Amino acid sequence: MEPAQTLHFHPDDRAAVQPGEKRTIIRWQEPSQPGPVELYFGDDPQPLAAQITQVEPFPLAALTEAQAQADGFADRAELLARLRSFTIPICRRMLRSAWCISVC
Repeated sequence: MEPAQTLHFHPDDRAAVQPGEKRTIIRWQEPSQPGPVELYFGDDPQPLAAQITQVEPFPLAALTEAQAQADGFADRAELLARLRSFTIPICRRMLRSAWCISVC
């Protein structure tokens, strides 16, 4: 059996992910595929088992307010600010490729 994929979340996200309120996440350079996934929150070593149900590649420049809100952010600007805090400054390559990952 293949090991499950892993996705890492901010520790504050567990409260929304665990009960199913947050079901999508926007990622850059973290290709994933539908199937089992282990969700990790901050430094907590205990993962939450889930399933990736869909992966939608899209240009980050096309990110919508609705996608940002589904990811738990107030708006697109807030999500982009969070992405910038975890990655190098957003570059042209990043603007061309991102993934919207749906989990359950």
